[in-house]
Amino acid sequence: MTPILSPDLLDAIRAATADVRAVLGDDDDERAILDTVDGLTDAGDALDALIEGALLKAAHAQAEREAARRMTERARRSEDVEAAYRRGILAVMDAMGLRSARRGAATVTVKAGSPSVEITDKAAVPTQLRKPGEPDKSAIRRLLDAGEDVPGARLVRGDDTISLRSA
Repeated sequence: MTPILSPDLLDAIRAATADVRAVLGDDDDERAILDTVDGLTDAGDALDALIEGALLKAAHAQAEREAARRMTERARRSEDVEAAYRRGILAVMDAMGLRSARRGAATVTVKAGSPSVEITDKAAVPTQLRKPGEPDKSAIRRLLDAGEDVPGARLVRGDDTISLRSA
């Protein structure tokens, strides 16, 4: 419950509303009920404060979502720039024929790309190496790693990557 609403205030509002409805009878004039109960209690002030609080928090939530969206976009751009720097480092290391270089800011190590399963012909993959409808790359990988041939699949080595270990 919000600090604006105490159990005592709610009890007073309920009691005043019951009294007003008893006097008005079956008349559902909401404006008359609100004005009368507000005159007897702090219902109107409480309602106004709650409405303002809800609107303010909705605005805060929207602003925070927008700030988070902007920060996510900035992070994505920074990651793109980082990837470009890493490609540049890899190109220089490759041009010099180096696998490792110790520099002032970090030690750079070139790591060979990891092999992964590439499906070259989905229809050629044996049915026993399929999950419902799709080739089971884990099962295919085990066979290829064991040196067996799997129709429609092969191991391909991914691109080299670099590791940066700062001192």
